[in-house]
Amino acid sequence: MHFEQVYFDPWALHTWHWGRFLGGIFRTIMSEITKFAACNVAVKWILMQSILAIGVHFRKVNMFHPAAQKTGFVF
Repeated sequence: MHFEQVYFDPWALHTWHWGRFLGGIFRTIMSEITKFAACNVAVKWILMQSILAIGVHFRKVNMFHPAAQKTGFVF
């Protein structure tokens, strides 16, 4: 990733930052659930579906945004 390109595009920086931020939160949530509620498959499945939906949404937004094409990153 070329930092200069992202730095001068607030939208791209914002999306990249929130993508990393949300990814970290979801990873933490998933690990906690796996540790403390491994038997609760339904909750894990629902969480996974929502994570996938959010990921697909970000990917679609990035795909059609010129700045994202320029910087070449995908959430």
